[in-house]
Amino acid sequence: MNVRLPWVYGILHIQQLGLIRQVARPETTIEATVANYKAPGVRGKVVLPSDSTIPRILVVEKRPTGHPDFTHIIRATRSQLTAHNDVLDLRQSEWLAHPDAGTTTQHRGQSKGSNAENLRAMVESWSGAFTYTTEDVDRSVMLRMQPRTAFATPYVSAVVWLGYEYR
Repeated sequence: MNVRLPWVYGILHIQQLGLIRQVARPETTIEATVANYKAPGVRGKVVLPSDSTIPRILVVEKRPTGHPDFTHIIRATRSQLTAHNDVLDLRQSEWLAHPDAGTTTQHRGQSKGSNAENLRAMVESWSGAFTYTTEDVDRSVMLRMQPRTAFATPYVSAVVWLGYEYR
């Protein structure tokens, strides 16, 4: 069975004007066997990749109350846990645990202490690093940020929708 895995974000922070995300790993598809899994405080499915170098993945509907012995955990809805045409599509799911995920990914919301300082420094580093174009779509403003350098990765861009009239 093919299993489609979601993006892994090194940074995922929600703030008043939008979302700040840094991609650690893009979404990917692996060949795997999927089985039911149950342990104290944990119920879901386990993804057992055909490639032995890829660790097993626990997929649950809600955050486990027990302490599962997994380094990779995904939260998915019941409908996402159903395979269609031999494909289990988890791309719209959320990583609860992944070694490459930042701590803000696992605790969506307000960052405290050094995380907040790191995010502030990251946002400030964007000053002068992007060129901006705007569009007026139904009286909302779309601000597209593109890196100034030709050597930037395709993940270094952002689109921000601002919910007020641009003048």
